[in-house]
Parts: sequence; C-alpha cells; structure tokens
Amino acid sequence: MDYRAAEQFLNSFIMHCATEGLRFHIHYWGVMEKHYDNLVHKHSFYEICYVLRGSGEYEEDGKANKLVDGTLFLSRPGIAHQIRSSDGMAMMYVAFELNEATSERDSYDVYSERLLRAERIVRYNVEELPSALYWRALAAQASLQPVNNVEWIRQSCGVLLTSLADVFSSGAEGNMRDWHPSSSLAIRIVIQAKHFIRDNIASPLSLQDVAQYLHLSERHLSRLFKQHSEHTFSGFVKQERIRAASELLVATSMSIKDIAEATGFQSVHYFTKVFSEEKGRPPGLYRKEPHP
Repeated sequence: MDYRAAEQFLNSFIMHCATEGLRFHIHYWGVMEKHYDNLVHKHSFYEICYVLRGSGEYEEDGKANKLVDGTLFLSRPGIAHQIRSSDGMAMMYVAFELNEATSERDSYDVYSERLLRAERIVRYNVEELPSALYWRALAAQASLQPVNNVEWIRQSCGVLLTSLADVFSSGAEGNMRDWHPSSSLAIRIVIQAKHFIRDNIASPLSLQDVAQYLHLSERHLSRLFKQHSEHTFSGFVKQERIRAASELLVATSMSIKDIAEATGFQSVHYFTKVFSEEKGRPPGLYRKEPHP
C-alpha cells in the first residue's frame, strides 16, 4: 500500500461522511508508515488510531498503555494524551466529530455515549474484527487514487466510523473469539431483510426463506428482529402485506382476489380476515372510503 497516496486521497476527498442517523465531520486522516513520538496534547474531537505494525506506548492522563501490532486505541475530547514509539509504527488514524444538528437525536446520543463512557480505550488483537478489516481495505483502495469512486468510499467511511464505536463499547473484546456482531451491523441486516420483504411481497416470505437469502440461521434472524425492530419477523411481514394491499386498493382497480395474490395472501378469505383485523373493516369497504 502507498501510505502517502492513501493519506492524500482521504484528506482531499473524504472530509465528511454519513450512515443511518449519523453525520460525521472529519478533521483529518492519517496513514503513516512510521509514526514516532508526539507531544502531550488534547483534542476537542475524537481520534481513533490503528497500529498495523510496530510497538510503542499510548499515555492518557498519566496512564501508559502498551501498543503492539493489531491495536486500536481511542482518544476522547478534552483528555491529555501522548503517543510514543522509538522505532516508529505503521499506523492509521482518523479525527472526527459528530454533526449534532444533522444527526438523528437517538443515534447521536447512543454513539456519543459509547465513546465517552468507553471503559477500555485500548483494544488488542483486532486484526480480524470487521472494523479493522474494513479500515485496511479502505486505505488500500484510497491509495489507488480512485477519483471516480469517491462517493462509494465516503459511504464506506461512514460505516467504518459507526462500527468503530462498538469496538470500544462496554463489554467489547478485542479478539475474534469474544466478538459479537455490532449493533450497527445487526441493524443493517434487519434493514436488508426488510428491503427483501418489501421487494418480494407476493412471495411466501417464510422466516426460513429470508434467513437463507441472508445466509443466516432462522433463530439468529428472528432474534435480530426482536432486538432491532419494533416488530417481530412475522409481524413485519404481515404489516408490509397489509400496507401494500392498502395502496393497491386505493390506487388501482385490481380485484380483491388479484390484490390478495399480489401481496402474498394464501386466499381471499384469509386476506379479508387479516385485513379486517388490522384496519377494522374489510377490503371492499376500505376501498370505498375517501383517502387523501
């Protein structure tokens, strides 16, 4: 990897990025083959560093932490710190802050809480963690100076910054044996499942079918819906079938039978039963009512 080219590209093109509910402003990127000592200093923003190779120390408020190959460490706003290395470390880092005005309130609060209250600011043996794999891949891609792919890389950087918060969350461990899918990754799986359900609403859409499409176990997909959605899997499928049917009833002249088939109901009788339970009146009556 061309360290200098990667750093130049990121600092030229990727100074802001976003992901679901979060907007980041990036102050600078670092991609260095040899990082030595710096002065004791503070930031008004977050800085996260990834040691690729080499050794040194990270001192924060007088406490020294050993740095070795495959270490991630976090510097938080207003806290004095220093990086030291006599031989130099191959290291990447990013300095950033959240845009409070344009981020969703709940997402902003959760993300900030994870970083500000991180119990362990240094994580070891991170080479196989998704965040570390992603960061290395991004740097390698940036080193190729891919001007035509700026937007893709910007989106990827939003995913990277979101995932890094989970690395330092309370209870997170810096090795693969103890790692569990981050909440940001879990949310993305649920979002992907919801898109698949909406786009294939006429299909049976069993839990087994959707889990197979996502390469997950049925149990795991069901658990993700319970943890990261206001509906269970079956509840969401039913909601989307009813939503799609309601739109077709209002916007088209399709028969009730055709609408039932188009939205995945097994029969007109079952469609009418479920629709009436959800909407408080049968499909035919719903269609006759005025709608905005």
